[in-house]
Amino acid sequence: MAWTVPGYVVEELVGAGSSGEVWRGRSVAAGEVVALKRLPVADAHALLGARSEAAVLAALEHPHILRLRELLISEGEAILVTDYAAGGSLAGVLEHRGRLSPGEVVTVVAPIAAALAHAHAEGVVHGDVSAANILFTDRGRPVLADLGVARIVGRIDTAARATPEYVDPLVVRGAPPGPHSDVFALAAVAFHALTGAAPWAGESPAESLAHAADGGAPALRSVAPHVPEALAQALDRALQDNGLLRGSAAELALDSRHAVTPVPVEGWTARPASGGPA
Repeated sequence: MAWTVPGYVVEELVGAGSSGEVWRGRSVAAGEVVALKRLPVADAHALLGARSEAAVLAALEHPHILRLRELLISEGEAILVTDYAAGGSLAGVLEHRGRLSPGEVVTVVAPIAAALAHAHAEGVVHGDVSAANILFTDRGRPVLADLGVARIVGRIDTAARATPEYVDPLVVRGAPPGPHSDVFALAAVAFHALTGAAPWAGESPAESLAHAADGGAPALRSVAPHVPEALAQALDRALQDNGLLRGSAAELALDSRHAVTPVPVEGWTARPASGGPA
């Protein structure tokens, strides 16, 4: 193994993205399976503030937020130790299936919006809500991952970490990420799940960012007429270019939950806790 983590056995690389690598590991003391996320942190000031930021995030308890167990600091990087979500990601489900039914989308969006509302009430903004950051437990419960990563690495005023396909146009134009940008990004994920393509889908990240900068997400029912009107209205509101008109994450949670009856998401696959490829 190329690297070690005090108190944990590093087992296998299970994912990698713009913010860092994710490894499956196991606690030496209790034998529990955990996820170990490596975040490169080159700025000394960010390293100094990382522990206090992690303390804030660890205090956020919600059934649909992936629990942060602890933060470990080593030279040039921070390692987030979280619960292990064995069911894979929404991105993986969409890659396999293409799109979800309205009832499945509500099963994901309503609880994740509620999780964001809880975080926002505590002054925490996600900053990069995406299909890759919505995971499933081994029983198919959706959980939000990577909450507060921008805070830990000291990058709370930049769009660089946001996923281009879902990013808030206001952030691309230079506005700081806020609750309104999380609401937009989650609605953009729902748009992707319902239509098969993200609002700012492009051939490259630069092209997606250019689309986002222009703004003007299409009305949902213009590309997916099968979506019930009440759900389309809730998502179209959240996708407005004017952040003040999008409503809150709590409103998105309530509006989507009341728009369509939730049904279980099909296609998530539990990954093994140990042994063999994940």
